[in-house]
Amino acid sequence: MATALHAARNGLEQASSKVQEAATAAVTKFPLQNGNTAAERAPYGSGEPIKAPAGPASTAVKGSETYPSKAARNALFWTGPEQVQELEAEVTGTIPEWLTGSLVMNGGGDYAPMKHLFDGYGMLSKVRVGGGRAWGSQRHINTKAYRLYKRQGRVVLNEFATPPQGLTAYIQQMAAPFAAMLFGTRRFTPATDNACVSVYAVGPGAVAADERQRRSINTADEGLTDTSKQAVLLNAFTEDPFGSYIVDPTTLETIRQVYYPDRLPALMQTAHPAVMVDGSFVNFTRTFPFGGSHVFREDRVTHKRTEIAFVPDRHWLKAAWMHDFVCTDKHVVLLEHPLYFDYIAQMLGVEHEAVWMKWRPEEGCRVHLVTLDGSKPVQTFTTSTFTYVHCGNAFESEDGRTLHVDLAVFDDPNILNDLKLKNLRSGPEQGREVTGSQYMRLNIPLDAPCYSGSLIHIKGPQPLIPDAAAKHVDFVDFPSIHPGFKGRPY
Repeated sequence: MATALHAARNGLEQASSKVQEAATAAVTKFPLQNGNTAAERAPYGSGEPIKAPAGPASTAVKGSETYPSKAARNALFWTGPEQVQELEAEVTGTIPEWLTGSLVMNGGGDYAPMKHLFDGYGMLSKVRVGGGRAWGSQRHINTKAYRLYKRQGRVVLNEFATPPQGLTAYIQQMAAPFAAMLFGTRRFTPATDNACVSVYAVGPGAVAADERQRRSINTADEGLTDTSKQAVLLNAFTEDPFGSYIVDPTTLETIRQVYYPDRLPALMQTAHPAVMVDGSFVNFTRTFPFGGSHVFREDRVTHKRTEIAFVPDRHWLKAAWMHDFVCTDKHVVLLEHPLYFDYIAQMLGVEHEAVWMKWRPEEGCRVHLVTLDGSKPVQTFTTSTFTYVHCGNAFESEDGRTLHVDLAVFDDPNILNDLKLKNLRSGPEQGREVTGSQYMRLNIPLDAPCYSGSLIHIKGPQPLIPDAAAKHVDFVDFPSIHPGFKGRPY
């Protein structure tokens, strides 16, 4: 599931409309080391390459241009080749001279042994543009989980929906937490550290660049600090707190694993931290059983985390999967939908309603409102049942009485089953479409009494696109907004 990062240099903070125009005006093609222009590969172990389709892109359904070919899906969901040295792209059209910088994306690069889209071993892909030219490269993140896989030829540390493969691997996985406690996490990772979800800029240069981008929305370039000589590094994330790695933005070489200099409780974290106006991260970790969510602020230079608030789980022995959240300058909103972990099922590869997780729609959802300055206690509301994977934006109403939260909403968590690799590799020619979703808005009252004796029920999310089905808007996810408008009306 990939997240984009850009280096704020030499005009890259220009209006997004110009970037969109440039993107549609130029098409780039990156050849592989062997000179082929197709990165397609046969299923793992077949030993036979799949030839690139001749002429226009082939389709999965005869007479339709809607779906990618089987060969294209094999290229995406098996093993992607590394390209350590940058290769120059063939450019069709024109890339504007003012567009200079790099786009780095994180996502699964090796799916050969995996069962789910969320499981691929992390690979960073980079496109660099400048002077009307473009270059590309991609490189695996050198994690312990990936090294074990390459050394033993099988999955050793449990991924999201791919359990350890073989008795020896199970024993290693079961022993890993105890080895970490005895010998330290620098030698033994108690769970997977496969940093395959997202990537962010860190370091003093990244903090300064964020400030430059925010100010450039309403400020001329003159007088803004030059950030080109300040240190910028990349930080690749996953949901496991051990899956945080620092990467060189120029070579994509893995530099080191992040070991946080604090004692914040953490068995999980989200891989989508919010970047704040002061340059810090805001995020939350998860502890269970008898735990909850620990909202914290992280320094993007030292990685020191400071806890802001603790939100206990609804059930002591059941923890909800919360992949994302929303944040403004004043508030954090955590959405606790009734989708619960079953770690024994995950370890054994047992399936429930949504991969290895249990869906309990009769319980409804809980919405937790956290005030970042600690001026108010955590407020919890109830609402109707929905599920989500990624959130969009959040902002206060003009009168300051309501917090609007925008997110991609599903009726149930079947989208997680859709993303199993057996479905993605076979494609829609089997007669099955992906589960639909809508971009919706949840309105949270900011003037509700903190102590009302019982939880206040609020209305569930409402559609932002009227008659979405009639307009053929039947799937929305990965909502994104310009960082300068994050937490503000748009």
